[in-house]
Amino acid sequence: MQQQFKEWLLKQTTRNGNRFSDDPGQVNGFIKDLKETIPSWNIGIRDVFEITDIDHVRSLYQRCGSNGDLKEKSSSVGNHRPKNALKWYAQFLESNISIDSSLNQNPIFTKLIEILREKSSFRLTGDDEQYRKFIKRFPKENLLNLSLEQYALGDGANDSFCWWIERGLESVIGGYRPGTSKGHLVYFLKSGSLYKNRNIEHLSDAEALKEVLKIHSLVANANLDDLRWLDDDKQIQIRAGLSTKLAMGNGRKLRLLSIYHPGQFLPISSSDHIAHFLTHLGIENLPKREHTVARSLLLKDVFLTAKELIPALTPFEFMKTLYGEELGIKPSKEAVDDEEDADDSETNSKKEHSSMSSLNQILYGPPGTGKTFNTVSKAIEILGQSTFADWQDRTPQSVKELKQAFPGQVEFGGQIDFSGRR
Repeated sequence: MQQQFKEWLLKQTTRNGNRFSDDPGQVNGFIKDLKETIPSWNIGIRDVFEITDIDHVRSLYQRCGSNGDLKEKSSSVGNHRPKNALKWYAQFLESNISIDSSLNQNPIFTKLIEILREKSSFRLTGDDEQYRKFIKRFPKENLLNLSLEQYALGDGANDSFCWWIERGLESVIGGYRPGTSKGHLVYFLKSGSLYKNRNIEHLSDAEALKEVLKIHSLVANANLDDLRWLDDDKQIQIRAGLSTKLAMGNGRKLRLLSIYHPGQFLPISSSDHIAHFLTHLGIENLPKREHTVARSLLLKDVFLTAKELIPALTPFEFMKTLYGEELGIKPSKEAVDDEEDADDSETNSKKEHSSMSSLNQILYGPPGTGKTFNTVSKAIEILGQSTFADWQDRTPQSVKELKQAFPGQVEFGGQIDFSGRR
Protein backbone atom coordinates (compact mmCIF):
# COMPACT_ATOMS: atom_id res chain seq x y z
CA MET A 1 0.00 0.00 0.00
CA GLN A 2 2.90 2.33 0.74
CA GLN A 3 4.25 2.12 -2.83
CA GLN A 4 0.77 2.57 -4.31
CA PHE A 5 0.25 5.67 -2.17
CA LYS A 6 3.61 7.07 -3.29
CA GLU A 7 2.76 6.52 -6.96
CA TRP A 8 -0.69 8.04 -6.46
CA LEU A 9 0.81 11.15 -4.85
CA LEU A 10 3.00 11.72 -7.89
CA LYS A 11 -0.12 11.91 -10.04
CA GLN A 12 -1.75 14.60 -7.93
CA THR A 13 -1.41 18.38 -7.99
CA THR A 14 -0.68 20.77 -5.16
CA ARG A 15 -2.57 23.97 -4.49
CA ASN A 16 -0.42 26.00 -6.88
CA GLY A 17 -0.91 23.45 -9.63
CA ASN A 18 2.54 21.85 -9.55
CA ARG A 19 2.81 18.11 -9.46
CA PHE A 20 4.39 16.50 -6.43
CA SER A 21 6.90 15.04 -8.86
CA ASP A 22 8.39 18.53 -9.08
CA ASP A 23 9.36 18.13 -5.43
CA PRO A 24 10.04 14.44 -4.64
CA GLY A 25 11.20 15.46 -1.18
CA GLN A 26 7.64 16.41 -0.27
CA VAL A 27 6.38 12.94 -1.20
CA ASN A 28 9.18 11.29 0.77
CA GLY A 29 8.28 13.54 3.71
CA PHE A 30 4.66 12.41 3.62
CA ILE A 31 5.72 8.77 3.55
CA LYS A 32 8.14 9.25 6.43
CA ASP A 33 5.56 11.10 8.55
CA LEU A 34 3.01 8.35 8.07
CA LYS A 35 5.32 5.39 8.46
CA GLU A 36 7.51 6.60 11.34
CA THR A 37 5.85 9.47 13.17
CA ILE A 38 2.25 8.33 13.54
CA PRO A 39 3.07 4.93 15.12
CA SER A 40 5.23 6.79 17.66
CA TRP A 41 2.12 8.48 18.98
CA ASN A 42 1.29 5.23 20.81
CA ILE A 43 -2.20 4.99 19.41
CA GLY A 44 -2.07 1.27 18.67
CA ILE A 45 -0.91 1.43 15.04
CA ARG A 46 2.04 -0.75 14.07
CA ASP A 47 2.17 0.46 10.46
CA VAL A 48 -0.21 3.15 9.24
CA PHE A 49 -0.22 1.60 5.76
CA GLU A 50 -2.08 -1.35 7.21
CA ILE A 51 -5.04 0.97 7.73
CA THR A 52 -7.54 0.73 4.88
CA ASP A 53 -10.47 2.20 6.81
CA ILE A 54 -10.98 5.76 5.54
CA ASP A 55 -13.00 6.74 8.62
CA HIS A 56 -10.11 5.69 10.87
CA VAL A 57 -7.65 7.84 8.91
CA ARG A 58 -10.05 10.79 8.89
CA SER A 59 -10.46 10.45 12.63
CA LEU A 60 -6.70 10.72 13.10
CA TYR A 61 -6.69 13.75 10.81
CA GLN A 62 -9.37 15.47 12.90
CA ARG A 63 -7.41 14.72 16.08
CA CYS A 64 -4.54 16.71 14.59
CA GLY A 65 -6.86 19.69 14.05
CA SER A 66 -7.31 22.87 16.06
CA ASN A 67 -8.91 21.19 19.08
CA GLY A 68 -7.49 17.69 18.71
CA ASP A 69 -5.40 15.86 21.27
CA LEU A 70 -2.71 15.19 18.64
CA LYS A 71 -2.40 18.79 17.44
CA GLU A 72 0.83 19.54 19.28
CA LYS A 73 2.53 16.32 18.19
CA SER A 74 1.42 16.82 14.60
CA SER A 75 2.72 20.39 14.45
CA SER A 76 6.10 19.64 15.99
CA VAL A 77 7.28 17.10 13.43
CA GLY A 78 9.29 18.29 10.43
CA ASN A 79 8.05 20.61 7.73
CA HIS A 80 5.44 18.32 6.23
CA ARG A 81 3.25 17.74 9.30
CA PRO A 82 1.54 14.37 9.57
CA LYS A 83 -1.81 16.14 9.45
CA ASN A 84 -1.31 16.94 5.75
CA ALA A 85 -0.07 13.42 5.10
CA LEU A 86 -3.18 11.95 6.70
CA LYS A 87 -5.41 14.15 4.55
CA TRP A 88 -3.75 12.91 1.37
CA TYR A 89 -3.74 9.32 2.56
CA ALA A 90 -7.49 9.48 3.19
CA GLN A 91 -8.04 10.80 -0.33
CA PHE A 92 -5.83 8.05 -1.70
CA LEU A 93 -7.83 5.36 0.11
CA GLU A 94 -11.06 6.85 -1.19
CA SER A 95 -9.71 6.82 -4.74
CA ASN A 96 -8.18 3.37 -4.39
CA ILE A 97 -11.31 1.82 -2.96
CA SER A 98 -13.27 3.38 -5.81
CA ILE A 99 -10.96 1.65 -8.31
CA ASP A 100 -11.08 -1.59 -6.37
CA SER A 101 -14.86 -1.59 -6.15
CA SER A 102 -15.11 -0.86 -9.86
CA LEU A 103 -12.80 -3.77 -10.62
CA ASN A 104 -14.52 -6.10 -8.19
CA GLN A 105 -17.77 -5.50 -10.05
CA ASN A 106 -16.16 -6.14 -13.41
CA PRO A 107 -16.68 -9.70 -14.75
CA ILE A 108 -13.41 -9.64 -16.72
CA PHE A 109 -11.42 -8.80 -13.60
CA THR A 110 -13.23 -11.52 -11.66
CA LYS A 111 -12.40 -14.03 -14.38
CA LEU A 112 -8.80 -12.79 -14.48
CA ILE A 113 -8.38 -13.45 -10.76
CA GLU A 114 -9.94 -16.90 -11.10
CA ILE A 115 -7.49 -17.82 -13.87
CA LEU A 116 -4.53 -16.50 -11.92
CA ARG A 117 -5.50 -18.39 -8.77
CA GLU A 118 -5.38 -21.64 -10.70
CA LYS A 119 -1.72 -21.12 -11.56
CA SER A 120 0.74 -23.06 -9.44
CA SER A 121 3.69 -20.75 -10.08
CA PHE A 122 4.44 -17.31 -11.47
CA ARG A 123 7.35 -16.62 -13.77
CA LEU A 124 9.46 -13.58 -12.96
CA THR A 125 11.25 -11.87 -15.82
CA GLY A 126 14.92 -11.88 -14.98
CA ASP A 127 14.95 -15.48 -13.81
CA ASP A 128 16.09 -16.55 -17.26
CA GLU A 129 19.51 -17.20 -18.79
CA GLN A 130 18.67 -15.23 -21.93
CA TYR A 131 17.71 -12.17 -19.90
CA ARG A 132 20.80 -12.40 -17.70
CA LYS A 133 22.94 -12.56 -20.84
CA PHE A 134 21.38 -9.34 -22.11
CA ILE A 135 21.78 -7.49 -18.81
CA LYS A 136 25.39 -8.57 -18.51
CA ARG A 137 26.11 -7.28 -22.01
CA PHE A 138 24.01 -4.09 -21.78
CA PRO A 139 23.71 -2.90 -18.16
CA LYS A 140 21.68 0.31 -17.94
CA GLU A 141 24.56 2.07 -16.23
CA ASN A 142 26.72 1.58 -19.34
CA LEU A 143 24.31 2.54 -22.13
CA LEU A 144 26.02 5.87 -22.72
CA ASN A 145 29.22 4.04 -23.62
CA LEU A 146 27.90 1.77 -26.38
CA SER A 147 29.67 1.89 -29.72
CA LEU A 148 27.74 2.21 -32.97
CA GLU A 149 28.34 -1.47 -33.73
CA GLN A 150 27.11 -2.46 -30.25
CA TYR A 151 23.94 -0.37 -30.59
CA ALA A 152 22.73 -0.48 -34.19
CA LEU A 153 20.92 -3.02 -36.34
CA GLY A 154 21.97 -3.89 -39.85
CA ASP A 155 25.54 -5.13 -39.82
CA GLY A 156 24.45 -8.75 -40.09
CA ALA A 157 25.19 -9.63 -36.46
CA ASN A 158 22.42 -10.67 -34.10
CA ASP A 159 24.03 -9.27 -30.99
CA SER A 160 23.39 -5.53 -31.07
CA PHE A 161 21.40 -3.68 -28.43
CA CYS A 162 18.57 -2.98 -30.90
CA TRP A 163 18.42 -6.60 -32.01
CA TRP A 164 18.10 -7.71 -28.41
CA ILE A 165 15.29 -5.35 -27.41
CA GLU A 166 13.29 -6.11 -30.57
CA ARG A 167 13.92 -9.81 -31.08
CA GLY A 168 16.38 -11.33 -28.63
CA LEU A 169 14.16 -10.84 -25.57
CA GLU A 170 10.84 -11.73 -27.22
CA SER A 171 10.67 -15.18 -25.62
CA VAL A 172 11.59 -13.69 -22.26
CA ILE A 173 9.52 -10.53 -21.99
CA GLY A 174 7.09 -10.62 -24.92
CA GLY A 175 7.10 -8.94 -28.30
CA TYR A 176 7.99 -5.43 -29.35
CA ARG A 177 7.06 -4.07 -32.79
CA PRO A 178 8.74 -0.75 -33.67
CA GLY A 179 7.06 -0.78 -37.10
CA THR A 180 10.22 -0.09 -39.11
CA SER A 181 13.93 0.07 -38.39
CA LYS A 182 13.51 3.85 -38.17
CA GLY A 183 12.15 3.33 -34.68
CA HIS A 184 15.72 2.56 -33.59
CA LEU A 185 16.68 6.14 -34.59
CA VAL A 186 19.94 5.03 -36.23
CA TYR A 187 20.73 1.81 -38.11
CA PHE A 188 23.01 0.48 -40.83
CA LEU A 189 21.64 0.47 -44.38
CA LYS A 190 22.43 -2.35 -46.80
CA SER A 191 24.96 -0.07 -48.45
CA GLY A 192 26.88 0.06 -45.19
CA SER A 193 26.11 3.73 -44.58
CA LEU A 194 24.22 4.87 -41.49
CA TYR A 195 20.58 5.92 -41.49
CA LYS A 196 19.98 8.73 -39.01
CA ASN A 197 16.74 10.18 -37.75
CA ARG A 198 15.96 13.46 -39.50
CA ASN A 199 16.53 15.41 -36.29
CA ILE A 200 20.14 14.20 -36.11
CA GLU A 201 21.00 13.65 -39.78
CA HIS A 202 23.12 16.82 -39.80
CA LEU A 203 25.37 15.39 -37.08
CA SER A 204 28.37 13.14 -37.52
CA ASP A 205 27.79 9.44 -36.87
CA ALA A 206 29.45 9.71 -33.47
CA GLU A 207 27.44 12.80 -32.48
CA ALA A 208 24.17 11.24 -33.66
CA LEU A 209 24.84 8.07 -31.65
CA LYS A 210 25.57 10.16 -28.56
CA GLU A 211 22.14 11.84 -28.80
CA VAL A 212 20.43 8.45 -29.22
CA LEU A 213 22.25 6.92 -26.27
CA LYS A 214 21.43 9.89 -24.02
CA ILE A 215 17.70 9.25 -24.49
CA HIS A 216 18.02 5.51 -23.93
CA SER A 217 20.09 5.96 -20.78
CA LEU A 218 17.68 8.54 -19.37
CA VAL A 219 14.63 6.31 -19.85
CA ALA A 220 16.30 3.10 -18.68
CA ASN A 221 17.57 4.77 -15.51
CA ALA A 222 14.37 6.71 -14.74
CA ASN A 223 13.11 6.83 -11.17
CA LEU A 224 10.03 4.60 -11.03
CA ASP A 225 8.48 6.90 -8.45
CA ASP A 226 8.43 9.70 -11.01
CA LEU A 227 7.65 8.59 -14.57
CA ARG A 228 4.83 10.69 -15.95
CA TRP A 229 7.21 13.27 -17.41
CA LEU A 230 8.32 10.59 -19.88
CA ASP A 231 5.16 11.35 -21.87
CA ASP A 232 6.59 14.81 -22.61
CA ASP A 233 9.31 14.67 -25.29
CA LYS A 234 10.42 18.20 -24.49
CA GLN A 235 11.08 17.17 -20.90
CA ILE A 236 13.10 14.21 -22.12
CA GLN A 237 15.17 16.44 -24.40
CA ILE A 238 15.89 18.83 -21.53
CA ARG A 239 16.69 16.18 -18.94
CA ALA A 240 18.85 14.19 -21.34
CA GLY A 241 20.76 17.32 -22.30
CA LEU A 242 20.10 16.91 -26.01
CA SER A 243 21.27 19.45 -28.54
CA THR A 244 18.51 18.41 -30.97
CA LYS A 245 14.77 17.69 -31.00
CA LEU A 246 15.30 13.94 -31.20
CA ALA A 247 12.32 11.97 -29.86
CA MET A 248 11.93 8.32 -28.96
CA GLY A 249 8.82 6.34 -29.88
CA ASN A 250 6.34 5.90 -27.02
CA GLY A 251 6.35 2.11 -27.25
CA ARG A 252 10.12 2.09 -27.01
CA LYS A 253 9.96 3.97 -23.70
CA LEU A 254 7.73 1.24 -22.25
CA ARG A 255 9.98 -1.46 -23.70
CA LEU A 256 13.05 -0.05 -21.96
CA LEU A 257 11.22 0.38 -18.66
CA SER A 258 9.92 -3.20 -18.71
CA ILE A 259 13.35 -4.59 -19.65
CA TYR A 260 15.33 -2.77 -16.99
CA HIS A 261 12.63 -2.90 -14.28
CA PRO A 262 11.01 -6.30 -14.96
CA GLY A 263 9.55 -6.81 -11.52
CA GLN A 264 7.97 -3.36 -11.34
CA PHE A 265 6.79 -2.50 -14.85
CA LEU A 266 4.34 -4.25 -17.14
CA PRO A 267 5.85 -5.69 -20.36
CA ILE A 268 3.26 -4.23 -22.75
CA SER A 269 4.55 -1.68 -25.25
CA SER A 270 1.41 -0.83 -27.22
CA SER A 271 -0.65 2.14 -26.09
CA ASP A 272 -3.65 0.77 -28.00
CA HIS A 273 -3.39 -2.63 -26.33
CA ILE A 274 -3.15 -1.04 -22.90
CA ALA A 275 -6.28 1.01 -23.62
CA HIS A 276 -8.00 -2.13 -24.92
CA PHE A 277 -7.37 -3.99 -21.65
CA LEU A 278 -8.31 -1.01 -19.46
CA THR A 279 -11.59 -0.59 -21.32
CA HIS A 280 -12.47 -4.26 -20.88
CA LEU A 281 -11.66 -3.93 -17.18
CA GLY A 282 -14.15 -1.07 -16.88
CA ILE A 283 -11.61 1.75 -16.43
CA GLU A 284 -12.90 5.02 -17.88
CA ASN A 285 -11.41 8.45 -18.67
CA LEU A 286 -8.19 7.07 -20.11
CA PRO A 287 -5.16 9.29 -20.74
CA LYS A 288 -4.57 10.41 -24.32
CA ARG A 289 -3.14 7.88 -26.76
CA GLU A 290 0.23 9.61 -26.84
CA HIS A 291 0.42 9.49 -23.03
CA THR A 292 1.57 5.90 -23.12
CA VAL A 293 3.37 5.91 -19.78
CA ALA A 294 0.31 7.32 -18.00
CA ARG A 295 -1.82 4.56 -19.54
CA SER A 296 0.69 1.92 -18.47
CA LEU A 297 0.72 3.23 -14.91
CA LEU A 298 -3.06 3.00 -14.84
CA LEU A 299 -2.91 -0.64 -15.90
CA LYS A 300 -0.23 -1.15 -13.27
CA ASP A 301 -2.77 0.01 -10.67
CA VAL A 302 -4.96 -2.88 -11.82
CA PHE A 303 -1.99 -5.23 -11.52
CA LEU A 304 -1.29 -4.04 -7.96
CA THR A 305 -4.92 -4.57 -7.03
CA ALA A 306 -4.71 -8.11 -8.36
CA LYS A 307 -1.43 -8.60 -6.53
CA GLU A 308 -3.10 -7.76 -3.22
CA LEU A 309 -5.32 -10.78 -3.84
CA ILE A 310 -2.48 -12.93 -5.23
CA PRO A 311 0.80 -11.79 -3.58
CA ALA A 312 3.01 -14.00 -5.78
CA LEU A 313 1.71 -12.44 -9.01
CA THR A 314 4.37 -11.04 -11.36
CA PRO A 315 4.06 -8.43 -14.14
CA PHE A 316 5.00 -11.06 -16.74
CA GLU A 317 2.27 -13.51 -15.71
CA PHE A 318 -0.24 -10.68 -15.48
CA MET A 319 0.60 -9.66 -19.05
CA LYS A 320 0.57 -13.25 -20.28
CA THR A 321 -2.88 -13.85 -18.79
CA LEU A 322 -4.32 -10.67 -20.33
CA TYR A 323 -3.23 -11.92 -23.76
CA GLY A 324 -4.27 -15.50 -23.03
CA GLU A 325 -7.08 -17.22 -24.90
CA GLU A 326 -8.79 -18.26 -21.66
CA LEU A 327 -9.56 -14.69 -20.56
CA GLY A 328 -11.02 -13.95 -24.00
CA ILE A 329 -10.03 -10.29 -24.42
CA LYS A 330 -6.92 -10.64 -26.56
CA PRO A 331 -6.76 -7.75 -29.06
CA SER A 332 -7.85 -8.84 -32.52
CA LYS A 333 -5.09 -6.90 -34.28
CA GLU A 334 -1.37 -7.12 -33.66
CA ALA A 335 -0.31 -3.61 -32.81
CA VAL A 336 2.71 -1.69 -33.99
CA ASP A 337 4.15 -0.35 -30.76
CA ASP A 338 5.59 2.78 -32.39
CA GLU A 339 3.17 3.58 -35.21
CA GLU A 340 4.24 7.20 -35.26
CA ASP A 341 7.74 7.11 -36.71
CA ALA A 342 9.92 9.14 -34.36
CA ASP A 343 11.54 10.53 -37.51
CA ASP A 344 8.54 12.81 -37.95
CA SER A 345 7.69 13.65 -34.36
CA GLU A 346 7.81 17.37 -35.11
CA THR A 347 5.48 17.13 -38.12
CA ASN A 348 2.96 14.46 -37.18
CA SER A 349 0.06 16.89 -37.48
CA LYS A 350 1.12 17.73 -41.01
CA LYS A 351 1.51 14.05 -41.89
CA GLU A 352 -1.94 13.22 -40.57
CA HIS A 353 -3.52 15.79 -42.85
CA SER A 354 -1.42 15.24 -45.95
CA SER A 355 -1.66 11.45 -45.74
CA MET A 356 -5.41 11.68 -46.11
CA SER A 357 -5.27 13.07 -49.61
CA SER A 358 -3.38 12.51 -52.84
CA LEU A 359 -0.91 15.08 -54.13
CA ASN A 360 -2.75 14.96 -57.48
CA GLN A 361 -5.91 17.01 -56.93
CA ILE A 362 -8.30 19.01 -59.07
CA LEU A 363 -9.83 22.21 -57.74
CA TYR A 364 -12.90 23.37 -59.61
CA GLY A 365 -15.62 25.99 -59.23
CA PRO A 366 -17.00 29.26 -60.67
CA PRO A 367 -14.79 32.37 -60.89
CA GLY A 368 -14.10 34.08 -57.58
CA THR A 369 -14.47 30.97 -55.40
CA GLY A 370 -10.81 30.86 -54.39
CA LYS A 371 -9.31 28.27 -56.74
CA THR A 372 -6.09 30.22 -57.27
CA PHE A 373 -5.67 31.06 -53.61
CA ASN A 374 -6.35 27.48 -52.50
CA THR A 375 -4.05 26.07 -55.16
CA VAL A 376 -1.19 28.17 -53.80
CA SER A 377 -1.85 27.32 -50.16
CA LYS A 378 -2.18 23.63 -51.01
CA ALA A 379 1.10 23.67 -52.95
CA ILE A 380 2.88 25.33 -50.04
CA GLU A 381 1.64 22.58 -47.76
CA ILE A 382 3.01 19.93 -50.14
CA LEU A 383 6.35 21.72 -50.09
CA GLY A 384 6.33 21.41 -46.30
CA GLN A 385 6.37 25.16 -45.62
CA SER A 386 2.97 25.44 -43.97
CA THR A 387 -0.30 23.55 -43.74
CA PHE A 388 -3.47 24.06 -45.71
CA ALA A 389 -5.31 24.52 -42.41
CA ASP A 390 -3.16 27.59 -41.71
CA TRP A 391 -4.72 29.38 -44.70
CA GLN A 392 -8.01 27.76 -45.63
CA ASP A 393 -10.16 29.93 -43.33
CA ARG A 394 -8.51 33.21 -44.34
CA THR A 395 -10.11 35.65 -46.77
CA PRO A 396 -7.35 38.00 -47.97
CA GLN A 397 -8.17 41.02 -50.05
CA SER A 398 -5.96 39.56 -52.73
CA VAL A 399 -3.53 36.74 -53.25
CA LYS A 400 -0.78 39.25 -52.43
CA GLU A 401 -1.15 38.43 -48.73
CA LEU A 402 -0.24 34.82 -49.34
CA LYS A 403 2.55 35.83 -51.73
CA GLN A 404 4.01 38.17 -49.12
CA ALA A 405 3.98 35.41 -46.52
CA PHE A 406 6.36 33.38 -48.69
CA PRO A 407 8.53 35.93 -50.51
CA GLY A 408 10.38 34.60 -53.51
CA GLN A 409 8.56 31.29 -53.43
CA VAL A 410 5.20 32.06 -55.10
CA GLU A 411 4.88 34.03 -58.34
CA PHE A 412 1.68 34.86 -60.23
CA GLY A 413 1.54 35.44 -63.97
CA GLY A 414 -0.29 33.72 -66.75
CA GLN A 415 0.46 30.65 -64.68
CA ILE A 416 1.31 30.08 -61.02
CA ASP A 417 4.97 29.32 -60.37
CA PHE A 418 5.96 27.50 -57.19
CA SER A 419 9.63 27.56 -56.29
CA GLY A 420 9.35 26.35 -52.71
CA ARG A 421 12.47 25.49 -50.78
CA ARG A 422 12.78 22.80 -48.14
